[in-house]
Amino acid sequence: MKIHSETLTPERIKELALFEQAAFGYDGTLLDKNVQKVIAENNILAALDDQGNTLGHLRYKNQPNPYISGLVVDPAQRGQGIGTALIRELMKLQEPIDLNVMNKNLRAQKLYEKLGFTRVKGSAGYRWEG
Repeated sequence: MKIHSETLTPERIKELALFEQAAFGYDGTLLDKNVQKVIAENNILAALDDQGNTLGHLRYKNQPNPYISGLVVDPAQRGQGIGTALIRELMKLQEPIDLNVMNKNLRAQKLYEKLGFTRVKGSAGYRWEG
């Protein structure tokens, strides 16, 4: 597996949106927004197999602190460390890192806590201080 940073293009956004649709059963938020705004606001780290197929991707925004706006792993590939590898790659680049996670997404909460993120009191947010 190779992790790398990608430059977003309208074509790549459509590919990632279809990937999210397959993973979650809907097209996430990528196609609901202005494509140029998505390109301007987001950075992508992608996990690829040896043939260049996407195994997962992490979208993040450079706000005052980096903010993870999406983490998606192919359902057939979950439990193999892809999400962990993507987050660790972002951790090498920047700190602190913020994110929100749905209360019902216990698997994601466990992952973030395992990687040292702490819950922000009174919110669905997590933060990693480095």
